[in-house]
Amino acid sequence: MSYMKNLGNDPNKINALVPVGFVVDHSVQVNVTRSKNSVLATMEFEFQRNKERFSLIKWGSSASKTCLLNYRRGCGC
Repeated sequence: MSYMKNLGNDPNKINALVPVGFVVDHSVQVNVTRSKNSVLATMEFEFQRNKERFSLIKWGSSASKTCLLNYRRGCGC
């Protein structure tokens, strides 16, 4: 939103007129199997692989007052 402000525009114009919700869906790749920490290790791979995506989602969830983002990490849903 600071980009809009730098252009001399009102950043609130970006917000949706009515509240909206977004659900981010993605698949999980299995990287580690047959160990006690398979799930945690695979989740760590997922976080590293999707670092940019998670950063964008984190920014998006705080940048808009009328958009709700729903994202469940580590479950592939």
